[in-house]
Amino acid sequence: MKVLVVGKQGSVAYWMENTLAAFRAEGHETAGFSVTGAGLWGRLQVRLTKRTDRAAVPALLARQFTRVMNAFRPDLVVFTHAFWGVPLEVYEAAHALDFRPPFIGWVGDRFDAAQRAKAELLDHIFFTDSGFFDDARTFGFPERTSYLALAADPQLFRPGTGERVNEMLFVANRTPHREEVVRAVRTPMSVYGRSWEGIKGGVHRVHSHRIGMGKVADLYRRHVAVLNVLNELNLMQGLNQRNFEPMAAGAVVISEQVRDIELCFEPGKEILVYGDMDELNGLYDKVRSDAAFAAGIAEAGQRRVLSEHTYVHRVRSILEFVNAWLGR
Repeated sequence: MKVLVVGKQGSVAYWMENTLAAFRAEGHETAGFSVTGAGLWGRLQVRLTKRTDRAAVPALLARQFTRVMNAFRPDLVVFTHAFWGVPLEVYEAAHALDFRPPFIGWVGDRFDAAQRAKAELLDHIFFTDSGFFDDARTFGFPERTSYLALAADPQLFRPGTGERVNEMLFVANRTPHREEVVRAVRTPMSVYGRSWEGIKGGVHRVHSHRIGMGKVADLYRRHVAVLNVLNELNLMQGLNQRNFEPMAAGAVVISEQVRDIELCFEPGKEILVYGDMDELNGLYDKVRSDAAFAAGIAEAGQRRVLSEHTYVHRVRSILEFVNAWLGR
C-alpha cells in the first residue's frame, strides 16, 4: 500500500516521523507531507510567507499538498495532529482531487467546535484520549471515531547498559498544573523543558530549554524513574508519549492518575500511579529505596510496551480498520 502521512515535522512527540517509520517497517511505500512545508523549498516558502502574509499560508500549504498527492497518488492518507496541526484548506484540497483514498485522522489535543469542518472531511478519526468522545458528541462531530493511544519507537527508546541514576526525571514543557506538581516533589530530581525558569533555585536541577529526542531517550535510559504529569491544556483523560517511551527505555513511569491508564497498563504492576502529592512522594521514595521493586515494575512495563504499544502496533490497527471498512 502507498501511504501518505501528514503532520508537523519536528513536533515534540515526533508523531509524524514515528508513524511514517512504522508504516515503512511494515513494508508499505510511504511519503510524508509536513505542515511546515513540503521539502526544503516548501519550508522556505512557508517561512517567507509567514513573514509577509501569514493569512496566505494555508492556501500555500494546500497547493503544496495537492502537488504531493498528485505525484505520489497514495492508497491511504493519515493525518496526525489532525485538527490543530492541519489547515482546513488542506482537507478541502484533498477532496478536490480526481481520486479518493481513505482519509484517516489521528487527534491528540483538545479541540473546539470550530474543528467540526475538518472532522466532516475525514472518513474516520482516532482519538488518543477517551475524554475527547464526549466533546466530539457535544460539538456535533460525525460519529466515525474510535480510540487509538500514542506509542513508543523501540528503535530509539531502548535500555542502556550503564548504571542508572537513582533519581526521577521529568522532561516536559511547563504548565501551571505541572509546576504545582513539580514543586510538591520533596526529593531532588532533574527537570528539562521550556519555561521552567521560575523553579530554579529550589531543590531540583532545572534545565529550562527544549532538548532533542535523542537526548530524551538517553536521559530515560540513564534514570531509574520518569515522572509523567497531565498537560491540562491539551488532554482530559488520555496518555501522552511519556506513558510509553520511558518504559521502552527500561525506566519506571510514575504517572498522574487518568482514566485511560487502565486501557493500556496494569497500575501497580507495569506503571505506578499517584492520585495526590503524598502518594507521589511515597512512590518516589519506594522506587529509590527498593531496587528490586523498581526493577520489577520497569521490566513489566517494558514487556507491555514492546508487545502492545509501539507505533508498528498502531499502524496495524489503522490498517486493520481501513481494510475492514473497504471490505478487503
